[in-house]
Amino acid sequence: MLLLQLKINGGMKATEIAGFFSVTPGAVTSTSMCDKLEKLDLIQRVRESEDRRVVKMNLTENGEKKVHDLFLKFSQEKLADIVEVLTNVNKLMSKIF
Repeated sequence: MLLLQLKINGGMKATEIAGFFSVTPGAVTSTSMCDKLEKLDLIQRVRESEDRRVVKMNLTENGEKKVHDLFLKFSQEKLADIVEVLTNVNKLMSKIF
């Protein structure tokens, strides 16, 4: 899900990812969520030049390919359905937490 969100948003700051998954920004940058994807060369962490505390996660070339390969299997209609379901799940999660 994170790879897809990074693709859709052209990368995301740790705070944006935290908001999406309803976790703390620290959990995003220091947990296995990003660590594993980085070790697999699917994402890269980039610090903003204006404020080095701000970390943005971007897809690597391998990450772009993985997203493409995963979602190429689905028709545009199915992808629209997936987006709708994930959006509804996200809204539900934000109400719960």
